[in-house]
Amino acid sequence: MDYKHISYFAEERNISERRIRTLCSEGRIDGAIRLGKTWLIHIN
Repeated sequence: MDYKHISYFAEERNISERRIRTLCSEGRIDGAIRLGKTWLIHIN
């Protein structure tokens, strides 16, 4: 399984990293997992 850091998706979608962190914590991004303080998003 391949996972990318939220900065990858923030740059790709032109959204702030803070917004992506919020979406992950709300469960609105499928495949997002948290390792310690870091969010990782599964690449589909």
